[in-house]
Order: sequence, then structure tokens, then C-alpha cells
Amino acid sequence: MKVLEELYVDNNEIIELPKEIPKLQCLKKLDLSGNKLTSIDVLVSVTSLEELIFAQNQVEELPESIQAMKNLVRIDFSGNQIVSLPKSLGRISSLKDILCANNRITEVDETLGQHQLLRTLDLGYNRLTELPEDLVRWRTLEILRVNNNRITVLPPAIEMMESLYEMDLSENSFTEFYFPKPIEILNLSNNPVPVQTSEQTSPIMSIGESDSCRRLTALDLSSLKLDSIPPSLFNCRLLVTLKLVNNKIKVLSEQLGKLRNLEYFDAHNNEITEIPIQIDQLHQLYYLDLSHNSIGEFPMNLAKLHRIKHLDMSRNNIEKLPDLQNLDHLVYLDLSYNKLMEIPEENLDVLASLLTLNLSNNLLTVFPPDLAYLYRLKILDMSGNDLKELPPEINELVSLEKLDLHDNMLEELPASIGKMKTLTYLDVSNNKIMSIPATINAMGSRCELKLEEQSSIKAREMEEDPPNES
Repeated sequence: MKVLEELYVDNNEIIELPKEIPKLQCLKKLDLSGNKLTSIDVLVSVTSLEELIFAQNQVEELPESIQAMKNLVRIDFSGNQIVSLPKSLGRISSLKDILCANNRITEVDETLGQHQLLRTLDLGYNRLTELPEDLVRWRTLEILRVNNNRITVLPPAIEMMESLYEMDLSENSFTEFYFPKPIEILNLSNNPVPVQTSEQTSPIMSIGESDSCRRLTALDLSSLKLDSIPPSLFNCRLLVTLKLVNNKIKVLSEQLGKLRNLEYFDAHNNEITEIPIQIDQLHQLYYLDLSHNSIGEFPMNLAKLHRIKHLDMSRNNIEKLPDLQNLDHLVYLDLSYNKLMEIPEENLDVLASLLTLNLSNNLLTVFPPDLAYLYRLKILDMSGNDLKELPPEINELVSLEKLDLHDNMLEELPASIGKMKTLTYLDVSNNKIMSIPATINAMGSRCELKLEEQSSIKAREMEEDPPNES
């Protein structure tokens, strides 16, 4: 055991470390996360340690003697109850990564990083009210996360941090921002920064004018009360991920098509009324969420995004769908809470990759028979419509696990449902069904059947044996 270099005892019920642990003088990595430990005192003698993972424990204080662990490169004390970081932590010259999110830390000592080549500093979900003014000493820092704190001022010196490429400033009280030149990943969401100012251009609206932001690949501007997409944002041609969730945006600019590298676009919960035709220029897009808006039309150009895998257009005002023939990579499609009266059957089979389809709470009266040939479909929700019957071919959905049909106008169920061997959940509550086929009863415990809120449900022809499926 003395030559042991790595030890993993995470996610147990350990409340105290054995006094013999300092004998492991070759130990380089120790994972004690997810236990019930309150102290690391016994570990300070293990001077060989390079990585200490102590997350999700019950530590309230780190000892000043931690500086004896002179070879530490990475520490993770996330999810404890630490109130402050010891000054001696800044004297461990080998330390590069400090992960202390989800604690109760109220301040960062001025000496931290003074004698170190810090690479990662994660202090998210703490109680910080400010950052040190002199951030230049963190010149080697690459990742800074101070999200979910109470910080009001971002030191201007942050512009001089030449290595910083990822920064999470979300959920604070910032009213202005400064950006380091190499920044690539930036989260500014949920801050009270003004969108418009009378004296000068808002740092948000001019975000793409700065050379510092031209390298951006991921940007989150959610919950900033934006009423439009900052025009300068379209200068950030390297953007791969863009989040504009929970704003007041009414128009998606035609310039959106300039973001040719965009793969992930989330603008749900806005006031968008239409989608520009230029969206078909986003050839790399695989994830699109425009749910909770006021979009009235599903444009044909959107159906040209052949790489898209996840499409959420729920809670809009869409009345009609175009031909979906190019969406052959689609895995997830949510069109719930719209005003659809029918699903076009033309080329419906091109959606063969679909795993989840949500058409609930529309105005559908007919279950498209060709829908039954989506062989990979696992989840189908058509609840809250006006369906009167199901096609007997429904058992062709050979991979279906969950079928939700509650709150429709169904009067009977086809016996073929009982042949759906993969089905584990069937909800037909609040319909007009008076009896169910014996084949469905024969499915037994392998399928959870919801029949509540229906009157006088009984098995049809219970005296008969279910049809032989062999």
C-alpha cells in the first residue's frame, strides 16, 4: 500500500480519515468526494499529493497548514461549507486549479495567485461581493467562474488577462463588463446590466464591436431584458453556441444567417413572431429551441436544416407545417401547444430517426397512419387533441415505450396495441372509451396503464383469450 499512487473512495459514508493515511507517501491522487468528512487535517502530511478531490463533504474550514502540501496541482472542495480560503493557499506554488464552488466563501484573499501560475478558479455559487482589483497577478488564468454570487463590480484589469478564454459571470449584480482579448466562452446571463444608456453605448449592445469578442465560440445573454439581438453580435462569426433565453426579443434579425458556424441556438421564452428565411444558412445547426414565443408560421426554410437533431417549437401559434422532407436527422421534435389541425403525411417517413415526438395540445382530429411507421420512435405524446380513433397499424411503432393519449375523443382502442412489446406506459385517461381490448389487459405489469377519469372501463370480451401473437 505504501507505493499506492491513486486512491478512490468517493461516494461512501466515511466520517473520519484513518490516522495511518500519511504513510501513503507515494499517493498522488486522492478522491474522497461524496462522504461525510469535516476535516482534512490528517491529510496535510501527505506531501506527495498532486490532486485532492474533497467535493460534497461537510468541511467548514481549511487549515493554514495546507501549505505543507507543496506538490498540490489541483484541489476540489466544491459543495462544502467553507467560509474563507486560508492565506497559506496562496503559498502553494505548484497549485494551478482551485475548484471551490457551492460553498459560503465571502472574499478572495489578495495573495491568492501571487506566487502561483493559476489555470482554473471556480468560485461559483458562493457569497462573494467583490473581486480583487489587481487581477493582473492572475495573468495565467484560463478559466474564471464566479457565477451565482453577489458581485457588483468587475475590475477593469480583467482586460489585461492574456490567457483567460472562459468566463462565467452569470447570476450576479454587474452593471458593466470588461472583456479579456482571448475570451472564447462567455456567460453574462441574469445580470442587471443596462441594455440602453443615454451617456454611452451599452456593453451588451456593443459586445461584438470589441476585438476581444471576435474569438467567441459560446455566448450566453439570457435574462438580460434584451428587446433585440445586439447588431454587433453578428460580427462574432466563430460562434458555435448562442443562448438568448428569457428576454423580450421580438425580431430575429436577417443577419442571423451570418453566424455560419452556429450549432446550438436557444432563444426560448421571448416574444419572437417570425423566423427569417436566412435561417437556412445555418448549415451546422443541430439544436434549435424557439419555444414559448409568438411564432405563427413554420417556415419552409427551417425544414431545410438537414443537420438538426433537436427542434423545439412548442408554445407558439403555428397552424400549419411545411413538408419536413429534409429533417432526416431529427431525433427530438416538440410542437406541443400550437394550433395544428393536421400533420402533413407527405414524406413523413423521412423522420425515421425520431426518438421523441410531442404533438400534445393542438387541434388534431386524425392520427396520421404513416406516423405508425416511425420505427425508432420511443416517446409519442398526442394528448390534449381531438383524436377520435387510432389506426390499427399503430403496433408498427415497434420501439415505442411511452404513448400518451389522454384528453382526446377516443371511443375505442385497437386490439393491435396489445402487440406492442416495447410499450411500458399507456395513458388514455379522460377519453370516451367504454371498454378496452383483452389484448391490452394481457400486457399485464409490463405496461403501466392509466385509465383514470373514464367511466365504466371494462375489458372487452374478457372471457376470450387474447389473440396468439406468435
